[in-house]
Amino acid sequence: MTDTLLFDAFLLLGLAWMLISIVYFCVRMDRCLSPVGKHAVNDQAEEPEAAYLQFLKEDTQNSSRLADCPDIESYRNRFLQTSRFTQRTAFTMNVETLQLLRNVLHDLNERVPMASYIENILREHLRAHQNLLNDAADKQRRLNTLKL
Repeated sequence: MTDTLLFDAFLLLGLAWMLISIVYFCVRMDRCLSPVGKHAVNDQAEEPEAAYLQFLKEDTQNSSRLADCPDIESYRNRFLQTSRFTQRTAFTMNVETLQLLRNVLHDLNERVPMASYIENILREHLRAHQNLLNDAADKQRRLNTLKL
């Protein structure tokens, strides 16, 4: 009799713990997936995003890079393709930038993993500036590392 009561008590405790974990997970996911600023308690959370968006607006106005992707299909073909990774790594980035990328994928209803989207953006950036970076690196290299 006491064995079954003890078993039932542990079973209820385990179910309660599982329910609490599910609720906690849902709350965390809601915070991660909600757009920045919409659920903000104060206006400070919106200021960095607004400043960043203004920077992007000025950057694209002063640039001819818009001609690189004349339509959304060109953009999809260039950036919204799934990439395969043989090795993975973790890195840190600005939360506002990450949220902007999430918003793009969500608003375009794309099913591309965030890692693939970021990988494609970074690869395209490096491809576009390859010559500039290689020339600058060549100027920085020392002829002789050691002079004895």
